[in-house]
Amino acid sequence: MSEASFIEDFNINDLISTGQQQFYIYWNEVKGSRIMPSRSDINPNDFVDILPNILIFDYLEQEDDFIIRLTGTKNSQFLGETTGERLSTMEQYADAAERLKWCVKSKQPYYIKSTLESIDKEYIKYASIVMPLSDDNENVNMIILSSHFY
Repeated sequence: MSEASFIEDFNINDLISTGQQQFYIYWNEVKGSRIMPSRSDINPNDFVDILPNILIFDYLEQEDDFIIRLTGTKNSQFLGETTGERLSTMEQYADAAERLKWCVKSKQPYYIKSTLESIDKEYIKYASIVMPLSDDNENVNMIILSSHFY
């Protein structure tokens, strides 16, 4: 059984993918002095090269659940097409849901390295940079992440 490396205190040099490094720089630039940017601050044309690696989650505060808003094609290739699914209905992603809830509560990005063991693909490693988004700069209402599979 693999152990996920959940890294909440990371720097750009910890990110193993240059696409993730660029995306993290971009997220910081668009947030400016705020705690986190909003979805409207994010322009997909600014990171076309990594769009296949993007996942976007809507956070449903009332249910403390997530709906997958967008699954990039690279994520679909490894995880299956999950757009529109609720994480609470996908038992194999229970640990991922708990990490996303950490992001909602802390309002901070995190980095994770692990395998796809939860979906019986332990031979595939991945790293994801996970970053909160907020319409009011106070409450997380979306999460965007970029995955790198290797």
